[in-house]
Amino acid sequence: LVYIYTSRTIDTNLLIPIGYGLSIGFSITLGCGFVSKLFLNKSDSDRSPIDNYTLLVVSIALFILLDVILINLFWVKVLQLSRTSFMSTLAPSTLKASVIAEFAIGLTGYLLILSKNFSSAMRRYYTEIGEIKNELSKYKYETLKNQINPHFLFKMLNTLSGLIHSDIDKSDTFIHHFSLLYRYALKVEPEDVVSLDQELEFIHHFLFLNNIRFDNAISSNIVVDDKTQYIVPMALQLAFENAIKHNKFNKENPLIIEVSNEDGYLKISNTKSVKENPAPSSNLGISILKARYARLSNIQLKIEEDANIFTLLLPILKSANS
Repeated sequence: LVYIYTSRTIDTNLLIPIGYGLSIGFSITLGCGFVSKLFLNKSDSDRSPIDNYTLLVVSIALFILLDVILINLFWVKVLQLSRTSFMSTLAPSTLKASVIAEFAIGLTGYLLILSKNFSSAMRRYYTEIGEIKNELSKYKYETLKNQINPHFLFKMLNTLSGLIHSDIDKSDTFIHHFSLLYRYALKVEPEDVVSLDQELEFIHHFLFLNNIRFDNAISSNIVVDDKTQYIVPMALQLAFENAIKHNKFNKENPLIIEVSNEDGYLKISNTKSVKENPAPSSNLGISILKARYARLSNIQLKIEEDANIFTLLLPILKSANS
């Protein structure tokens, strides 16, 4: 350019190679910048960086190849008209090699620039995964505490204390059922789902303990056709505890709980007899169930209620991988 300015003449054999190089360089730079912006500005770019960057690299490679081919074809036409000495560079015999070389140089340069961005995205991605795992661990811990909570243990041990002094044989049976109940809670703590068969066996022990505690004031009717399907662990206990907590009942007016499967749901219904001065409720048990189902299925649990009956509908999961 200095030579052109000082000589005050236009050397076609010098300008054409410069224009050729600039057109290749600028078109690749501007085009790659535009395509990169489209991909890297997506909201999920940090959530799935490997997939996103793989698609980006493929798109960039296709763009560079198309760009190089079109630019070279354009300059072939220009050189045919100008008939300069640079035309031999883009002769049909060397055009293919030029396209391949320019494609390789353009893609390599872009990958070198992209690698820094990709490394940052991966660090953010794995940091986010680590945070999610920490939150999940806290959630599992809090859930376990609420499955066999101190209040429940206190009530059971208090009941046992009374039995030991009045009925030794029944106290032995109570301890047996209580140990099976607690062992099950510890066993299923790391599991996301359990079979209905396991849950129904567990609730049998739970009902036995509570009927001793409430002097057989809880009546249950459990009719489930297919016990090989799945629900979240401890779901039945949370549902039964919810019914016991919010209702008043006695031997003459028992709490009636029915369990059946209906249209893809496990239906748990209980009679309602609201306490006169109910304790404040945070609905923690229902909230736990909602959160656990939200991680496993798009189907949400349902609550149906009228003046006499409260019904909880838990989605039945078809397999352990649902």
